[in-house]
This record gives sequence, C-alpha cells and structure tokens, in this order.
Amino acid sequence: MSQQNAARNPKRTARTAAPVLIGVALVTAFTALAASVKNEIRESIGSSFRGDYALSVNSRGFGGIPISVTDQLTQLAEVDQATGVGFIAAKVGDESPFVLVFNPQTADGLYDLAMVEGTQKGLTKTEILVEADKALDKNLTIGSKINITLVDGRSAQLTVAGTYTDAYGNYAISRELFEGSATPLFDSFVYIKTAEGVSDESARTAISAVSEDLGVGTLESRDEYIDTQAAQVDQFLALIYGLLFLSVIIAIVGIIITLLLSVFERRREIGLLRAVGMTRSQVRTMVRWESVITSLFGAVTGVVLGILTGIVIVVSLNDSGFSAFTLPIGNTLFILFGAFIIGVIAAVFPAWRATRTEIISAIASA
Repeated sequence: MSQQNAARNPKRTARTAAPVLIGVALVTAFTALAASVKNEIRESIGSSFRGDYALSVNSRGFGGIPISVTDQLTQLAEVDQATGVGFIAAKVGDESPFVLVFNPQTADGLYDLAMVEGTQKGLTKTEILVEADKALDKNLTIGSKINITLVDGRSAQLTVAGTYTDAYGNYAISRELFEGSATPLFDSFVYIKTAEGVSDESARTAISAVSEDLGVGTLESRDEYIDTQAAQVDQFLALIYGLLFLSVIIAIVGIIITLLLSVFERRREIGLLRAVGMTRSQVRTMVRWESVITSLFGAVTGVVLGILTGIVIVVSLNDSGFSAFTLPIGNTLFILFGAFIIGVIAAVFPAWRATRTEIISAIASA
C-alpha cells in the first residue's frame, strides 16, 4: 500500500526525492573522487619513498626541518641512509612555482622520482628535472634550456637533464645549486633507511633523540607516513560533507511537507481503513514506508548519478596523473543506509498526525 501511495502522484514523489537525489549524488561523487585521490597518493608515495621512516613537517618552502638534521641522522649507527626533500619558491621561465630541492647523491635508492628520461643521481647544479606532462606542455626535451630566478635574486640558465612522473612538484633541482647562497634551506621531509638488524624501538629512539632535540618534525614509519599524507584528503571531504548537510535538512523538510499533504488529502481514506480494522501501528508503518520509499528512490538514483559523475571527473583528470576510479563500497552502502534513516526520521511527525485522524469525522468529510 505504501508503494502504491508513493506511485499515486509520481511528479510529487519525484520533486520530493530531488533534494535527496542531488545530495546523495554529490556526496557519492566527492567520496569516490576522494577515494581515487587517496589511492593515487598512496601509490605515488609508495613508489617514490623506499625508506623505513619519514620525518615531516607541514611546510612548502616556508621554514621546516634544518638541512643539518639529515647529516646528523646519517651519522647515527642505527641509520643506513637519510635524505632530505624540500621546496623553495622560484621563478621558472614564466611561472612561479614551488620547486622541489633534493640531494641527488643521498636520494639514490631512498627517494625515487620515477624517471621517464635521464637519471636523478647525476643531477648537477646546472641541470633541472621536469615533470613529464609539464615538459610535454612546455615543449621541453632533454637539452632544453630553462631560466630560473631564485628568491635571493640570483638567476641561472639550467639544462633539462630528465623527466619524471612521481613527485610533489613540476620541477626538481639539486641542492648543490644553493651552495654559497644566503637563502636558508629547509627540508619538508627527511626520508630514512635504518641499518640492517636494527629494531623498530631502537631506530625510533635514536631518530627521535635528534628531531626532538631540535623540536622539529613528526617521526612516522613508512606506512604511518603514507596514511598521514593520504588522510589530508579527508579534511577536504569533511568540509564538503558539512556543506552538503544543508541538502539533507532540505530533503527531510521536503519529505515531511509532502507526507503531511498526502495524509491530509487521504484523510477520508485513512478513516475508512481505520474503520475496517487497520490499527494505529499499521497506519504509522504505512506512512513510514512511504517516506522510506521516497528517500531510497532518490538515494539509489543519486548513487548511480554520483558514480557516473565521479568516473567522468577521474577520466578527465587522467592527464593530471589519475590512473583509476576508486569506489568505496562501504561508504556507498552507508550513504544508502543514511537515506533509509532520513526516510524514517522524516516520517515521524506525519505518521503521528495520521494516527490521530478521527475515524467518524474523516469518513464524513467530503
């Protein structure tokens, strides 16, 4: 009976389900997009970072970990290799990006830029590496010249020595370029490989002693570090969910109004049903399922639309490095369950009003 009532006025049902559809579609699309981004971050960092620990700060060229920390860590008996990766503002050609700065000698085997052409190990202060898509966009090849101006005002013409795919920036230069410069250098990340046979507890104690002494950086294992970097996407997702919460409120109000109108229009019908034996509990159940059917109709349609939207967005971002669409099944099922709960909540007041219908007066009404 609830299904027939929902189908009695399809236009009204569709209008009522529209806010649910839009909200669920946006939530599904952004959830899938966030999952795809997190998966891409995990794969990118996992393929480039080959160490055991990472010391990191939230910095992109503005302060960070002193580069001397890497040297101190290297001297520890518990550490086999350590390399720092930082960023610095610079003018590269007609752009002003943050440029990745690293030590080619200490990064080998620990931090891999996933080279397409050339090698990162032999990078000198007169050379620069360019992200593959950026090189294609700027028509740069091995041997091309790029003018770079550093923050201290020094300018240099660098030669493109290679292209890469996995990194945090479109350009990468050697730390050697800053020798003799007054520009202070900091690392955003220090990647660490422990010596063979060293336990996790011993390594953490030794490394923490250096970082805590200077009061910089957060020490994490490889897996913890990857999880932390991927989790940054959740902050953006939480903001989106907060904004979309308004659509949920609108959907609940819309369903309540529609059900109240439906109960009012069917007052005589409900009175007749009560007269032939329908209990108040059965009336509540009928109205409740009518609400649930409406909300689930919008939710299922919204999930399908959201998945298609997410696929389109990810495919359009293939050139930016996104390789695959990821659909979080658990989150999607939770969204559908949430729509069910919305239907139940929205039906509380209309169902109560329906059970308070006076049988005699309802039957007597025209």
